[in-house]
Amino acid sequence: NDCFVADIIIVGAGPAGSVAAKKLRSDYEFTVSLYEKERLPRHNYCAGYTPHKAIKALDSIGTIAENFELKIRGCRIQGGDEILDLEFEGSEDDLPGNAYREEFDYFLTQLAAVSGTR
Repeated sequence: NDCFVADIIIVGAGPAGSVAAKKLRSDYEFTVSLYEKERLPRHNYCAGYTPHKAIKALDSIGTIAENFELKIRGCRIQGGDEILDLEFEGSEDDLPGNAYREEFDYFLTQLAAVSGTR
């Protein structure tokens, strides 16, 4: 019988699901089963923008900083003929980062797996 019984089942192996799985397994010793409908790594239609505070929070679960080497210094928003250019202020360490979601999501699921998540 290949049946696996888990205390917690998480559906969706994006950043939220993978981080929750790792924390629940590592910090609280629950048995966790993590499911994703797509085979990982998979393409994700997401710009990968991550605020500095989120990067700091993610650092608490493992070595994450190298996933955000691309710093975002500003952005352009366009609606019809209207254009708004924004520049972010702050030191290099306080700027938001950008991650390639295919690699980042896979990295987080691997952290969860190493913790014992199935």
